Amino acid sequence: MRLLRKRLKIIILIFLSFVINSFGYLLATNTIIDERLYIKEAYFLQKCGIFPRIYPLLPILSSISLNLFGIAKHSFLFAPILASIATAILVYLFSLNLYKEDKRALFSAFILISNPLMIWLSSKHMTEVLLALMFTATFYFIVKENISLKQAFLGGFFSLLAYLTKYSGLLLILFVILSFVWMRRLKPLMAFLIPLSFLAFYWVYNNIQFGTPFPSEEYSISFVQNLISINLELALDIIFKMMLGIGLLLANVMMALILPIRRLRQKLSYSTLSNLPCFKKLIILFILFYSVFNIGYYVLISLTSQMAWSADHVARYLLPTLPLMTLFTNFPLKNRIKRIAFVLILMSIGIILGYYLIIYSNVKSQSPIPWDDFLSQLT
Repeated sequence: MRLLRKRLKIIILIFLSFVINSFGYLLATNTIIDERLYIKEAYFLQKCGIFPRIYPLLPILSSISLNLFGIAKHSFLFAPILASIATAILVYLFSLNLYKEDKRALFSAFILISNPLMIWLSSKHMTEVLLALMFTATFYFIVKENISLKQAFLGGFFSLLAYLTKYSGLLLILFVILSFVWMRRLKPLMAFLIPLSFLAFYWVYNNIQFGTPFPSEEYSISFVQNLISINLELALDIIFKMMLGIGLLLANVMMALILPIRRLRQKLSYSTLSNLPCFKKLIILFILFYSVFNIGYYVLISLTSQMAWSADHVARYLLPTLPLMTLFTNFPLKNRIKRIAFVLILMSIGIILGYYLIIYSNVKSQSPIPWDDFLSQLT
């Protein structure tokens, strides 16, 4: 009976996520600059067999969709939407494993599928949602009290896919390796590293094909090569955009974190981070580690270009950690009716904001091009 209920809830999650993302798909009428780069990589891989120079996993998956469905908008958005649905399911199962509370697990998944950034980026041919899936899958397997070699191997496999999705997956790999070393889990570390040995072949191929082992890293670093001094007005603008971006990311999450934060504050009076359960400690430290790096990167590219990049860049850089954040969400209310109303309000706010971001990016993004026009240019 429990298994049947779990399957039913997963079906509900799939249905709700599909419906929410389907409306996002219909609203996303224009392409933006970043996604056009990845679209071209996928198209040339499918058409000419040219391997992607940067961030290869998304173009590879999209090239498969192109072979199945032809050159169309839905072929390019199939992978991001599927990744969004899979991440929601994984968050539900992850939370259920950690807390053994079915309602809490479903609540976390509902918060995720209605998050405005998840909705917006699921309607774009972008890497962030796919990266979020790989981060979540990696922690799903490695956050165990008694981790098996198989689980460590699978954690390594998904961290490899995270790196192939975007160069910042390297931060995940580095963090997990240091964590295993710190906890003296040498056998799981060896199992974790086995899939990552593929990177040696990948880097050699890049060096032969592109003249550098690290084309993705060089592409990203190129934005910060000419760092120059800035004025105070620009610094304040950067800070404002950072705060706005973090606000967009956590638009419907903060209210769901009220109870966990309140409990943490109570515990801090007689406890510290070192006394938290292992899984909470690892996840919190990784979120902080990853966030500091990416906020620093945002500041550097803003300084270099002499303008504060848009707030959505901050939110996009941090989005891969969002599913891990939702694992800490919980109901702040005990009354059943109030809980249902609370969930509906949070989901409504998130969905409305998500659709607003899609419509806004159709009009206000830099050099938007309608899907039909861009695909006709491509072919």
